[in-house]
Amino acid sequence: VSVYVLLRHQRFALAGAIKPSMVLKQAIASSEIVVVARVEKSRIYEREFRRRGLLGTIGIPMTKVGRDHTFHQYVIRVPRRDELQQFLKDAGVDTMIYYPVALHAQPCFGSLGYREEDCPVAARAARETLALPIYPELSAEAQGYIVEKIAEFYKLPTV
Repeated sequence: VSVYVLLRHQRFALAGAIKPSMVLKQAIASSEIVVVARVEKSRIYEREFRRRGLLGTIGIPMTKVGRDHTFHQYVIRVPRRDELQQFLKDAGVDTMIYYPVALHAQPCFGSLGYREEDCPVAARAARETLALPIYPELSAEAQGYIVEKIAEFYKLPTV
């Protein structure tokens, strides 16, 4: 008898005498491995950005000393975000903009009468945030390539 459990797009096969607690323990262990891998990937990005001198140009996620983050997304803040996204796409790097419009400027809140300038920090974040790939199977070489392309972009003259 085999049991398959789908958790976060992963399939776990457990054979033999199956107890629900065994399935749960396997799922939790695998989930913890994913979190540890994402934390390590975030550290690689930070090292690469620092090594290439980009920290004055871009903003990276920050965590408190002695704390870790699960990094479901690795979102950076960058000037010329849309141009950078296209540049990375042309270089074969998929990125994502999850929140292109600040919350107060969403159509569903239009009746509240907020203008974009009423929440300038939120409006600026909506214009500057870009999510980079982050997943356990992402190699350090691929991360180096992504950061290399970002460094290359910011050395180009502004059009």
